Amino acid sequence: MQQLNLITSSNKTIMYDQYCKMLIGHPYILARIISCFVEEAKHLSLDEIKKTD
Repeated sequence: MQQLNLITSSNKTIMYDQYCKMLIGHPYILARIISCFVEEAKHLSLDEIKKTD
């Protein structure tokens, strides 16, 4: 039973990690994060941040 809990817990961790990567990898969400936390980007619109490579 303990082994089953370990596998299940590990699979949930992997699943959460993948979902977080998907969210942060989304251009709109990443632009929103950058606009809040990067001082140089605070004056830019979200569309301008998304266009920047």
